[in-house]
Amino acid sequence: MNSPEKQKPQQQPKPQPQAQEQPSPKFKESDLTRMRGQLEVMIKAYNDEKARSEDLAVRLKYMQSDYENLRRRTDKQLDDMRRYANEGLLCSLLETVDELELALRTAKHGTSDAIVQGVEMTLKKLKKVMEQEGVTEICALCREFDPSKHAAVGRVETDEPKEGTVIEEVRKGYMLMDKVIRPSMVRVAVKPVAAGKSGCGLGQATGAVIETKKESKEESESKNELGSKSQGVNSHE
Repeated sequence: MNSPEKQKPQQQPKPQPQAQEQPSPKFKESDLTRMRGQLEVMIKAYNDEKARSEDLAVRLKYMQSDYENLRRRTDKQLDDMRRYANEGLLCSLLETVDELELALRTAKHGTSDAIVQGVEMTLKKLKKVMEQEGVTEICALCREFDPSKHAAVGRVETDEPKEGTVIEEVRKGYMLMDKVIRPSMVRVAVKPVAAGKSGCGLGQATGAVIETKKESKEESESKNELGSKSQGVNSHE
């Protein structure tokens, strides 16, 4: 008989060798100090660059604002140049208008109708051209005196209309767009002044030019009289 087979003992699995932990690298103190220094330098550079960027952003904002203001001023100047480029020419034409109006007023007295009609047509065409260029007359008559549009050349004492009202237009004034290119020469109403009293207020201001001329003339006459009297006294002595 064959002998029973001997049972082989089960082999235990061999334990796997555990991975050995790698020893952590050891830094020298000098290396750590050097790295800290480099980190501090990088942080300082970052802060400096951040501050510089913020400063540039603020400066750029101000530059944009200045540029917008400059652009608006330049646009306004160019617009004014375009609007008032013909001011000199139009001021010269105003004198022609004055002469035509004077010729028309003179021609209506004892002149043929053909000449009057011709002057009227010429004057209308000239005024139409000037209106197309933006020239308009200043309405002064029966209006309150406005020193920005009117130039007072005299005064008239009257109770009606009220003081400070333009009652006579000596020469017409004109505007180019919204700019006065020639003020109206006017005479202004003032309250009557009692005998022996000098004028005051608006009447004195508006009549300053004429009054000054009169006073200078009176002074010169009085000086001449005094001189002649003194010469007479000297000759008598």
